[in-house]
Amino acid sequence: MSWFERQVQGRAEQDVLADHARYLRAAGVDRALDKLAGPYGLRRFMVVFCARPVGGGRHTVDIVEIVAMPLAAGGGPPPPDPSGDLVPALAGALTRLYANMAVGPDWTRGVLGYVRDSRGRTRLFPLFDEDSDAARLDGLPVPPGPGHPLEQPAYARLLATWESRMAQVHNRTARVRPDWDLWTVDDDALTLCYDPVPETPDQQGAQQWKDRRRFRCHPLASFLPARQRFRWQTDRRPGGTQPFAQADLVADWAAAHELALMSAAWLGAAWLFTGEIGDRGELLYAAVFGDPALGQG
Repeated sequence: MSWFERQVQGRAEQDVLADHARYLRAAGVDRALDKLAGPYGLRRFMVVFCARPVGGGRHTVDIVEIVAMPLAAGGGPPPPDPSGDLVPALAGALTRLYANMAVGPDWTRGVLGYVRDSRGRTRLFPLFDEDSDAARLDGLPVPPGPGHPLEQPAYARLLATWESRMAQVHNRTARVRPDWDLWTVDDDALTLCYDPVPETPDQQGAQQWKDRRRFRCHPLASFLPARQRFRWQTDRRPGGTQPFAQADLVADWAAAHELALMSAAWLGAAWLFTGEIGDRGELLYAAVFGDPALGQG
């Protein structure tokens, strides 16, 4: 008799599965997996874990390995975790799960399958004890839908092609005086204003500036970090319209900045402008042409 069959014992299987799903949610395992999976992209991976006694009748759960393979449409494994915090956070959630389930459907080891499709819908596939011994990555469904544009093979090829040019744009961007007091983008013109002149009675509210620099520019996109939403403001996108046919996409700050840099390089810009719009923390990216230290007067 398998672990799951021992839990059923005359109950409806769907009721048992619903109970297990509640255990996972209560321990925060689903949320920890979502964070491990990153904010976007197709995902299909397995987390192998086991419980270990730590004394006093207590146990902790260790992550043994994460099993994943790239998908043909892009994505598959979790993205890199520079902070190193996400796997320990998942282990903590699984430790809570072990404690919660110890009073009923207890276990000593397990596997969690995680699948996310292109619309962000997720499915969890938990297996415990002897049921987990037969778990295989190819037993998980392949998530439907196109891969996220930033994880498609076409984007990887673009990145390899434009990486050196992006570095040049990044280096020139660092030469721009960053302490402007006011910026405006009007069609294809960016104006940066520095050091306001104290107003005099005859100015009638017209602000004067000690340093005013004007550049030719091309707006690229806006990015709202709070919603992780990158929205194109141009049809002149890297690779033509592929892989960026849609008007917007989900992205974190690092991905948004990388894509804006690539777009600036694609257009042959000298540097990349980033300015805040309104009071929601939304950013505007613009490709800028001309000497970053001088402007055009």
